[in-house]
Amino acid sequence: MVDGAVLGITIGETKYVYFGGPFLVLSAISSDCDDLDFLKRSYEIGNAPTPYDMAFLQFAWNADAVDEGRKAIDRAASVGAAVLDIQSDGSFEFDYATGGVITVEELVEEKRLVGDFEGVAFLEGTLTGTFEAEWCRNLKAP
Repeated sequence: MVDGAVLGITIGETKYVYFGGPFLVLSAISSDCDDLDFLKRSYEIGNAPTPYDMAFLQFAWNADAVDEGRKAIDRAASVGAAVLDIQSDGSFEFDYATGGVITVEELVEEKRLVGDFEGVAFLEGTLTGTFEAEWCRNLKAP
């Protein structure tokens, strides 16, 4: 469950929550693990990373894999966060978080990831929420 909105995207209660490699993704729209092999830690303006409609919150660890514990969120910290809005017409917006905290309470390798995040601050809003993610084989370190 995610409270708040960024870039006009409200994620709310979603069942499309995946983790793998250094990534955790909470999607606002129907998505499949197989469609997420394009994730990166950073993106370029005007260069949509996929031709499909996507809207999601992404957390990216600077290590090769997600790990347990409480971590600060910032582009220069050990965990970064971004909200991405990708349209099939090629339009693409994203915003990076400038603060907040994420806590991974339980990590079962190649099975599930459980935790919460709070005060994840963006230029246009703040997100707080909880997650229970399933493992996605397509999420790998870039």
